[in-house]
Amino acid sequence: MTTWAQLRTATRDTLVAAGVGGGAVDVSRFAPIQAVAGVTYVRVYLRSGRYAADGHPGTGEPTFNRERRLMISVYRAAGAAEAIDDDLDADIDAVLSALLTNAEWVGLTDGVGSIDVDYDAKDDGEFRSVEATISIEVFDWVHYPPVVVDDFETAAVTTDLGGNEPPTGAHITPPQG
Repeated sequence: MTTWAQLRTATRDTLVAAGVGGGAVDVSRFAPIQAVAGVTYVRVYLRSGRYAADGHPGTGEPTFNRERRLMISVYRAAGAAEAIDDDLDADIDAVLSALLTNAEWVGLTDGVGSIDVDYDAKDDGEFRSVEATISIEVFDWVHYPPVVVDDFETAAVTTDLGGNEPPTGAHITPPQG
């Protein structure tokens, strides 16, 4: 089971190794920050998670199919006259290629589901920024086995056949250790 922090950190490390964002990749538990003129910036965070029962919820140990939304925001900012849209598209391709072709990163999950990309742009006449937020749905299974706080030492079994026969019984002591 990969923890939330392990998934965020491994995503950052994979993107940095691939040179995405010029190595300016940050990990946060929270939403991204604003872009600064002339800077490409990447932030990795997890937006949400959902635990759905795997099988009937009333049988066996609690086991879940866990779906998490890994968010990767890429920011580019420049003067108003500079074209940065094509650069942002190249950044998106670099992020997806770096992650989805890396067997170690893909192996942290039990599957990659859908991928969504949202765009946002701001232009105040002097300063223009664009942002692409890549949302990757990743799956894994999580098990919560019970914690047994008492040791099984003996059991008493009694059989009553009814009628005039006396009940018979036995004490069972399992091997220890």
